Amino acid sequence: MTTVCRQPRPPDTFYVSSELNAPETGYAIKTLSLDLEPKTSMGGFRVLPDYSVADFPADFGMLILIGGYAWMKQLNNAVLPVVDYAIKKGIPVGAICNAANFMAENGYLDQIRHSGNTPEFMQEQLLIIEAISTL
Repeated sequence: MTTVCRQPRPPDTFYVSSELNAPETGYAIKTLSLDLEPKTSMGGFRVLPDYSVADFPADFGMLILIGGYAWMKQLNNAVLPVVDYAIKKGIPVGAICNAANFMAENGYLDQIRHSGNTPEFMQEQLLIIEAISTL
C-alpha cells in the first residue's frame, strides 16, 4: 500500500511518517508535490518528490496534506485533482494546519465532522486571504 504525502514539513511529517512506515502497517511512504523538482521544507530538509500532481499513482491508501504557509497564498491549488480523486475513491484524506483550511475553503469539509486550527487563527487567516485576494 502506498501513502502519498504532500511536501513534507517537520515535525508533523516525521511523526506521521515514522508511525505509518513501521513494518507492521503495510504502508510505504511516498511524497507528492506540484512537480518533481527537489523541495526544501520550512525546517530546511530537502526532499525529492516521488510523484507530481500530474503522475500520481491510481492505487494509494491515504493522502496526507501537510501544513505550511503556501496553503494561505493558494500556491498548492494544483493538488485539487489529487484530492478530488482520493475523495471520489473513498481514500482517506488527512490535512494538517493550513491544509485543513484549504480543505474547508474548497468545500471538502462542509458535510463532515473535522478538527482544524483555532477560531482565532482561522479568523486571522481569513483576513490575510482577503487582503491577498484584493491585490
